Amino acid sequence: MTGKLPLALALAAIMAAGSGPAQAAGLPAVWPGVIGGTPGSPVASAAVALDLGSSECTGSLWRPRIVITAAHCVSDSEGIEPDVQPGDVRIYAPGADKRNGPTSIRVTQILFDPAWTSESSDDEPSERDIAFLILDAPLGTPTWMRMATPAEVIDIARNGTPVEYVGYGLTGPRNDPNADGSPVPLSLMTRLAGRYAGGMGDFSTVGDGVRGTCAGDSGGPFLAVIGGQLVYLGPLSGGLGHPCEAENDDPMDDGAVAAGMGELAQRALAAAGEGPDSPPTTCIEGADVDRACVSGMVWTYDYCWSGKRASLQVKTASGWKTVARVTGKRNGDCDRDTPYEIVFSQTATQPKASYRIVLPRQPGLRRGGVDPFTVTSG
Repeated sequence: MTGKLPLALALAAIMAAGSGPAQAAGLPAVWPGVIGGTPGSPVASAAVALDLGSSECTGSLWRPRIVITAAHCVSDSEGIEPDVQPGDVRIYAPGADKRNGPTSIRVTQILFDPAWTSESSDDEPSERDIAFLILDAPLGTPTWMRMATPAEVIDIARNGTPVEYVGYGLTGPRNDPNADGSPVPLSLMTRLAGRYAGGMGDFSTVGDGVRGTCAGDSGGPFLAVIGGQLVYLGPLSGGLGHPCEAENDDPMDDGAVAAGMGELAQRALAAAGEGPDSPPTTCIEGADVDRACVSGMVWTYDYCWSGKRASLQVKTASGWKTVARVTGKRNGDCDRDTPYEIVFSQTATQPKASYRIVLPRQPGLRRGGVDPFTVTSG
């Protein structure tokens, strides 16, 4: 290996510490889904029901005194001032059965970016459609551990990692007079649309037109597991397709990447008396791999090689184990002697691991090649 491209690393910041997921108590054996959703999810407590007076939404507990929801749930049509006054919001306990009534905890402040409506319309939910509700007392222990960075959301979309939504919305289409909101949080498993993998501020799900979110689900959490941790992608912004809306054939839902609102998130932390986050760091280093450290758990090896077929191996107690294979592509930024770009992306799952890139003998490469490196995270 004589030429190389800049090494890329991505790792999500630790935004919140929490306990393990909790089951919602007292759920019936069968319950009508949020248009196909199911009760009893292990992450049901990630959802927080919000009664906003004239409407209802879902949120998620980030810190004991911070709930995240969608900005359109609380703002006026221009998005300049809160349409809902803090004192008018009634909040239920995380994962609660609404039939038991709301808590006595009150919202003291509502924070959102007024610019979100300037980039959106009713048909195009915005990447800024996110709001932070500051509470006067702790609501509970957060279920998810941290926010996923925009780069991790891209990786989730690219790899087809399953994500889960949890909310309290309608159990039938919006135009069905018999449809009603669920009193318990219901979940939907889905995947992100790969076409959104290049965006850094929003994401979209791949719907099937049969299961999906509806009115009352706005602001609810999208969750995924990265490196053994339950992480929060962001709140549901909206969707216009089946099964909720009959007049549109596109079943996709959209959400805002919460970690993309860094400045607003820091304001919310300060308002709740929380200190700044101290995310872990992942570093990669080797003889031919320049040391680079970035916050996150998704690391990417991106170098130019003279051969196009390569394997990624990790060292285990029993020896080297192949975890991925790729066929590189020619890249004009690579040198003529090393024309193929070799890219591997992996999630750090342990404090320290030894890896190596192995190129077998192949056309244009008379001798194989090996490039060892170490990944540390913590």
